[in-house]
Amino acid sequence: MWPRVPLLFDVLECAQRRLSPDKLRAYLALIDDIGRHLIHLTEMFPILRVSPVIPADHEVRGLGAGNRTVDWVIDPGERRVLVDVKRRFADFFSQMEGVAVDGGAAPQHDVGLLFRRVEGEFLPRNSAEQLQGAWIVTDIKQEEIELQTAFDALDPAKVHFAILGDERADVCLLTRGAEHRRYLVSRKRTSASYSDVAKCAHNCVGYELANSASGLSDLHATARRS
Repeated sequence: MWPRVPLLFDVLECAQRRLSPDKLRAYLALIDDIGRHLIHLTEMFPILRVSPVIPADHEVRGLGAGNRTVDWVIDPGERRVLVDVKRRFADFFSQMEGVAVDGGAAPQHDVGLLFRRVEGEFLPRNSAEQLQGAWIVTDIKQEEIELQTAFDALDPAKVHFAILGDERADVCLLTRGAEHRRYLVSRKRTSASYSDVAKCAHNCVGYELANSASGLSDLHATARRS
């Protein structure tokens, strides 16, 4: 099944509202690339949850490690939140390759693939001044203990939280403590509940594009005029 068109419209509306004209044009060009469409589509998923009154900036330089940009900097005024967005396919492909090779054997999964290169995105920071972490979209349901163990192994000075989820209401929120969790949840857009770790992964879907051409054309035309 392809993802529903309303999701695409939600993402494009969010991009139009949150991005400057130059960044919007660049983003529309990225999601036009069919080979990387799903990767760039997920960049908006965290901001779909953030209250519209809270400022957020996309692709910010100078706050990450080296010359890396930070996908999102959310600044409610009390403490900034830096979010690196990851769309994971490697863990799914690796597991499916294992099934093909081993036949009927139970599939093996390396949960560490979810957090690959996350630490390298950030500099060490005091979490009382700035929270930083990753929003990860995966197609594989995760084991609670393995997931928590992999998160705990990350440098706590660089990665303060991780969120596993997609555009839907339920996500899995991993943090270094209850105070971090309360702060992050209080910035969400709706009262959607946060699920248990074992329930956090969802299936990947694609678009049902029926009757969508006019809406997409209008949004592209708006970006060109900006």
